[in-house]
Amino acid sequence: MKTIYVSEITGKSYDTEQECITAEEEANKKLEAQKRAIAEKTAKEDKLKAERKERANEVEEAFKHYDSKVKELNEKRINAYQEYKKICAELDKEEQECRNGCADILNQFVKDYGQFNMSLKSTQQIPFMVRPFFNFFDSFFDF
Repeated sequence: MKTIYVSEITGKSYDTEQECITAEEEANKKLEAQKRAIAEKTAKEDKLKAERKERANEVEEAFKHYDSKVKELNEKRINAYQEYKKICAELDKEEQECRNGCADILNQFVKDYGQFNMSLKSTQQIPFMVRPFFNFFDSFFDF
C-alpha cells in the first residue's frame, strides 16, 4: 500500500514526505515574501501619508501667514489713507483760508477803486472765482 502525503498549507498531495516538506517550505517562503511586501507597501504608504500631512500643514501655515500679512497691510493702508485724508483736509483748509484772504483783499480793492486789472503769466494766476471759465481755454494759451 502506498502512502500519500497531503499538505495542509498547499492543499496538495505528494508521494514522499520530503516533497511535502519542501513544498510547504516554499509556500511558507512565498507567504513570508508576500507579508514583507505588504508590510513594506503599508510602511511606504504610511510614510507618504505622514509626509503629505506635514506638507499640507506647511501649506496651511503659509496661507495663515499670508492672511495675517494681508490683514496687517490693509490696516496700514487704511491708516495711511486716513492720515492722507487728514493732511489733505488741513491743506484744503489752509488753501481756503488763503483764498478767503485774497477774496477779502480783492473785494475791498474793488469796493474802494471800482475795478482790478492784472497781467497773467499762468492760468494759476487767474482769480479762483473765475478760473473754471478759463480752464477750457488753457490749452490755447502758451503761458
